[in-house]
Order: sequence, then structure tokens, then C-alpha cells
Amino acid sequence: MCQQLSLKGKIINEQNDPVPFATVKQMRTHISVTADKNGEFLLPNVLFNDTILISAIGYQTETEIVDLSVSNSITVILKRKISMLPRNILFNIGCYDFAVNICLARF
Repeated sequence: MCQQLSLKGKIINEQNDPVPFATVKQMRTHISVTADKNGEFLLPNVLFNDTILISAIGYQTETEIVDLSVSNSITVILKRKISMLPRNILFNIGCYDFAVNICLARF
């Protein structure tokens, strides 16, 4: 049987700032942990070559294969994800406000 270890890690962004409260999920067992406010986490029962998934709001999700033969700690760099809102959301809000004003004027 393979030895299971705990994986220590830190999640940072491209500016080396910690990414607080990111989620780290072990794909084999589906166990998830949350990083602390400093981006640090401890994931138990990790096997050699396990795959982990790291996600955080506003960042691209990363997949890493753990190589416990080198170290039982890892640093993951998350890249920012840029999302744009569709233009019609602003238009719809404007129409809604206009429709409410018309209805109120009738009463």
C-alpha cells in the first residue's frame, strides 16, 4: 500500500500576493479544504501523483499533479480571470427602472 501524507501548500497570485480562502480539492477522494487568509492549506491523505484542483473567485482554476517524491509542500500560482458582463444587463436594468417609474406615475 502507498504511504499517505499531508500536503502543505500556499496559493499566491502573479504578484506573489496570497490568495485567501481558495478551495483545494483532491480529485481521487473528492476531499476539499479551504486555504486560510494567508493562502495556506493542509490537505490530508495525499498519495504520490494525486491530482489536486485549486480554485478561487476571480482566478482561473488550476490543476496540479502532486509529486511527493520531491516535497510534501507546494506553491500554486493562480492567474486572474477577467470576465465581462454582457451589455444587455445594463440595458435591462434601465428598462426595469423606467417601467417602475411609469407604473408609479399611474397610481
